[in-house]
Amino acid sequence: MELTEKDFKVFPKFRHNLWTSYEDVPDMTCLTVSHGVYEVPTEEASKFLKIRSFCTGYNNIVGIAEKSKIPIDEIQSIVDSLIEIDALHLPFKPLEILTKQEIIYTLDAATKIWSEQLYDTHISRDIFLGKTSKNVVIGWLLETYHYVKSFPDALEIASNHAGGKLKEILIEYTKQEKGHEWFILQSLLKAGLSKQEIENSIPLISTRTIDFLFKELFSLEPCAVLLVARIIEAEDFDVNSANEVAKILYEIHGFPIDMLKSFFDHVEVDSKLGHHQLLENNLKLLEEINPCRLHDIVNKLHDIKHAFDLQKLEIKDYYDKIGNYLPRQYVDFFAI
Repeated sequence: MELTEKDFKVFPKFRHNLWTSYEDVPDMTCLTVSHGVYEVPTEEASKFLKIRSFCTGYNNIVGIAEKSKIPIDEIQSIVDSLIEIDALHLPFKPLEILTKQEIIYTLDAATKIWSEQLYDTHISRDIFLGKTSKNVVIGWLLETYHYVKSFPDALEIASNHAGGKLKEILIEYTKQEKGHEWFILQSLLKAGLSKQEIENSIPLISTRTIDFLFKELFSLEPCAVLLVARIIEAEDFDVNSANEVAKILYEIHGFPIDMLKSFFDHVEVDSKLGHHQLLENNLKLLEEINPCRLHDIVNKLHDIKHAFDLQKLEIKDYYDKIGNYLPRQYVDFFAI
């Protein structure tokens, strides 16, 4: 039986669900789904997470019990509790019959979830709290430099595939983003690197992957730029928080107190340009999306979010490892 034909009460599969616990409230875990956030006792959340890996729609409850070694009645109780809050995966239906309102609501909800998750898990949070090494701070700035530098190229691909009002928005967005790597370059210079070694450095594979995923998605559906902007763009700028971060990095790593000034100038510029609000201000443009592309669009947005998770892991792994080049070097023919 195809997945699209299955009853997810019998073969459990759930809506996209995020489970987040916080150090200051260890007894409670937050469950986020597209229609809300629920507080779940951490003990109960842990029980679900033990079976979550098998809730793919391909295993019935008996199969999940066999694989997880958890009693059938306990699994049924967990499934029933999630059904009560409407967390069960929605039944599949032809995309062509979806209303414009359904499409806009779901895409909007997806970007809100992944925007919040990226904010909570991005490597910058660890860096701003002084929880990483000095080399990781520099590595993060280097990867940010390459990421910011390559982004306008991805936007140009979108604008080349767009028309009408969307094309005008994307052309303007591209113009506004071009050259912004200069801000990151200034911070790297303050960190002690030279302009030449920064410009000749090579991004990590995860950073290149983010760029590839942008281009893949934008060539498929240029309107997806609006969705991506909601996920990745800074929502606001807090000068007091920026000053506190500068103080932390100065005291822990000895960086110049003004090292990140230009970095935060960039955040402020993007915030004032309203890039985070591009989707909110142009929701009606989502009506132009071909419904047949919706599954691919959502899946690729999800990939992009996880590519940033991968980048976080790779930055910490590469730049913390003794002997790795800082910055990462281009390997030319004569290096072999």
